Amino acid sequence: MVNYFNRIVAMRYFWFTLVCNDFRNRYRRSFLGVAWSLARPIGMTIVLCLVFSKAFNDTSASYAPFLFTGIAMWQFLTESILLGCTCFAEGASYLRQQPVPILIFPMRVVLGASIHLMISLSIAMVLTALFVGLPSVAVLLALAPALILVFCLGVGLATLAGLMHTHFADTKHILEISLQALYS
Repeated sequence: MVNYFNRIVAMRYFWFTLVCNDFRNRYRRSFLGVAWSLARPIGMTIVLCLVFSKAFNDTSASYAPFLFTGIAMWQFLTESILLGCTCFAEGASYLRQQPVPILIFPMRVVLGASIHLMISLSIAMVLTALFVGLPSVAVLLALAPALILVFCLGVGLATLAGLMHTHFADTKHILEISLQALYS
């Protein structure tokens, strides 16, 4: 087990290059670029804040940053799962050329989703500072282990989705519908 993780660490330049290529290819020729990853959480936050502020006659300033953070986390997990479905199929050519640890391919997907999450969390921190105030130092220190756990959850879910999709091609479609139902 230790040898397996040592091989993953030894190949870090390889999988970081894969993540950078995925990132560049995803936003190539895009007008807004990375800002597209923020469109969904910002849009959903605005819509839900308008609905809840009208329904409860309350200002949305107190809960908007927390709603945005929750939507960003949900988007991270959804993106990890759905892109994880095809991670092994996309990495098949690398797996045929040389024996690499297969955990690299789900990590590739989750690292890409983590970039979007970090951008969203940076905006959430600014929103929180503006509307609610800065959290205590203890809360900020607790954020790092929590993000590591969320990252590990994303890798695990991406790996499971990739393995299921490898054996059953309709997995991605079923997961899209299931995750949409869970969100509502």
